[in-house]
Amino acid sequence: MLKHAISNQIQDPEEDKRNKPDRPLPAGRITVRNAAYVRWLLVPITLVLSAKYGKVALASTVCTEALSIWYNHFGGDKGWLSKNLLTAAGYFSMEVGAISVAGE
Repeated sequence: MLKHAISNQIQDPEEDKRNKPDRPLPAGRITVRNAAYVRWLLVPITLVLSAKYGKVALASTVCTEALSIWYNHFGGDKGWLSKNLLTAAGYFSMEVGAISVAGE
């Protein structure tokens, strides 16, 4: 979830500056560049941690990451239908991963 939140916020920092100025980017506590570094650094970390919990958790992480990239980098957030479908699929994927970890 953290990766997606960072990815989403670096897409349009000006929107957050207007609507949520207390967040780290608009408040100047972190730069867009450093936030992007953190976001991409979290990808291999979450993949390794997920793999420790099994194939289902790993598949969930890969699926969630793919959905996040589609949403934030390939215009999935632009249309109402794609935005809602990708959001629902993302939550579903995260829930499957959480359940697989909790079942361990």
